[in-house]
Amino acid sequence: MLLGVIAAFFAGRRTQPPRGPALEKRRVSLERPVKGGGALRFQDLFDLGEIQRIQDAFSTATGVASIITDANGRPLTKPSNFCTLCQLIRATPKGRRNCYRSDATLGRTHPEGPIIAPCLSGGLFDGGASICVGTEHIANWLIGQVRDESISDEQLMGYARDIGADEGRYREALAQVPHMSTQHFKQVGEVLYLIAGQLSKLALRNVQQGRVIDQLEEIQAELRAAKETAEAASSAKDQFLGVLSHELRTPLTAVLATVAMLREESGFSDESREDLELIGRNVALEARLIDDLLDVTRIGKGKLEITPSDTDVHACLRSTVEICKSDAVAKKQTVSLHLEAPHHHVNGDGARLQQAFWNLLKNAIKFTPEGGRIDVRTRDDGDRIEVEVADTGIGIEPRDIPRIFEAFEQLGQKRGSGGLGLGLSIAKAVVDLHHGSLSCQSQGLNRGCTFTVDLGWVPAPEAISEAVSVPAAPPTEAKGVRVLLVEDHRDTLLVLSRMLRKWGYAVTPADTYAAALEHARNASFDILVSDLGLPDGSGLELMRQLRIPGIALSGYGTENDLRASRAAGFNEHLVKPVGLEALHKALQKEEGRLLSRFPLP
Repeated sequence: MLLGVIAAFFAGRRTQPPRGPALEKRRVSLERPVKGGGALRFQDLFDLGEIQRIQDAFSTATGVASIITDANGRPLTKPSNFCTLCQLIRATPKGRRNCYRSDATLGRTHPEGPIIAPCLSGGLFDGGASICVGTEHIANWLIGQVRDESISDEQLMGYARDIGADEGRYREALAQVPHMSTQHFKQVGEVLYLIAGQLSKLALRNVQQGRVIDQLEEIQAELRAAKETAEAASSAKDQFLGVLSHELRTPLTAVLATVAMLREESGFSDESREDLELIGRNVALEARLIDDLLDVTRIGKGKLEITPSDTDVHACLRSTVEICKSDAVAKKQTVSLHLEAPHHHVNGDGARLQQAFWNLLKNAIKFTPEGGRIDVRTRDDGDRIEVEVADTGIGIEPRDIPRIFEAFEQLGQKRGSGGLGLGLSIAKAVVDLHHGSLSCQSQGLNRGCTFTVDLGWVPAPEAISEAVSVPAAPPTEAKGVRVLLVEDHRDTLLVLSRMLRKWGYAVTPADTYAAALEHARNASFDILVSDLGLPDGSGLELMRQLRIPGIALSGYGTENDLRASRAAGFNEHLVKPVGLEALHKALQKEEGRLLSRFPLP
């Protein structure tokens, strides 16, 4: 664009200036956004190499000398077509001071056009135009010197004597200064003024672009900071939920263990035994709610994991109905199983699928009035198996169905009757992980709901010959097996110690990491049963120190927690609240391993 301005001035003239390489068509990029505050500088706003090419082209086209300086007269570009006379003048102290003063003055903002002024030496003309960013003057584009055709040589020699220049060389140099009429020089100045105006516009745009970039970078920095804050908050939340889970689960173990022991005692009335069953059910429900909260966190992070294997859907449903049977009986509901699908095996995680079915059945029981009916049905649809849970409950408005699977969604008073509103969202996430679908249908309020799970089935595994059955179970009564039991929750330590002794184990209890190490230094043990979160250390480190068969007890049950306990050397990882049956089975496994390594004579 700027080269075009230079060429356009001479278009149509009878005498064209030389058209050298500097005026050939070429792409000139003058975009250089300037970021950051501080004083604006021409050299920061433009590529001086590109500016030098434009300046050289202008000087070649017009036949005048040219240079760009800062607002104080200091050169920013190399002179184009500078004559020897100017060099001689600038070689003297007085001449140099005069030139800088002239350069700083020429080209300052003038709304009507360029400044054309007599040179301090007399008989010569200089010109200039300012380059600005808004109202801020950042550079001068200077042209000259040119000789007024009406001035004689003798009149011009006086300046040489005034500044102390060599008169002979000055006279020779004067002969090289271009002769030009005042009118023609003003026309050159007009072109210069147009070019300087374009550079001023570009300079302003570059500054504005730089400010936009600054703002964008500030926004990006704020977004990064917000992301880091959110990630830190999420991490803190996860850590808090993990600790909360551990702290909530630990006392539940003591309650469940006590209930299990009391069940085995004689002398309790039927009413007391019903009370024990009530306590056990509600403690199990509390543990389930804790698991649901953690699962929602895993779902939100995409970290809910499954371990697929051959799973019998019918077996999962039978078990689910049996678990929920007491709740249905309490509400005098009829729960019917219709297991009609001929193909009912899937490649899935049995525990997770049962969790999904449990949530669907609990939902049906919860929202079906007393005396209602719930039907659990399977059917084979080509290469898919459908599991249907239909109830005669309070139903749901069709317009609300899209929201039914959202976490914490209870749809106001229509279906609100306690709970956290997590069951259906967890069930859907589990089914989605199995590449299946979970849908809901209802004709409206008080017309019941039907939930349908759709999964791909796989052929049933071949039956295992009884001749190749599970090895004989280890003894149910431990005889002198030495167990180091480590648990910082005193009530849980007391109950578990009592139960293990009842099973025949020689138990040494410890409530800290230091106490456990002290016991290990004074005696040898066959099995370590240890909590992982101890007040003065870690059960993982304790296992690394002792290196004996071990069972981990923990309120933390993520895949990472399981991997960490296995890596430390634990053979089993039981998540609190620990059921006594699960603990007994784990101890029997460790006994079996001991017997296989050290068989009895």
